[in-house]
Amino acid sequence: MPGGARADRFGRWRHGDRTGGGSATGLKGISNADYNQYLNQLKKRVESVWKYPENVTGVQKVAIRFALDRAGKLTLAEVLDSSDARLNSSALDAIRRASPSHPFRKA
Repeated sequence: MPGGARADRFGRWRHGDRTGGGSATGLKGISNADYNQYLNQLKKRVESVWKYPENVTGVQKVAIRFALDRAGKLTLAEVLDSSDARLNSSALDAIRRASPSHPFRKA
């Protein structure tokens, strides 16, 4: 699965533009329903291993660009934006600990 998904601590996941395919997801042969289901499963996995920093309070946001290969292995993870720099390492650690995810089904 190509990267670009972004999440904040409260579960709002957004995905950016995709290229290389003919479907609405931009992934050749992958429907929106399949893609959204995969992202929801990945979100749950990341949240289950995320150790939120104790000294960070209030509503915060962190946006991470990440990429997974078709086997579910993390190939890229970087912070794009955050409301508190103390979130950055914990969010990156969570996405790394959640990898590998399950493989993305072939079209």
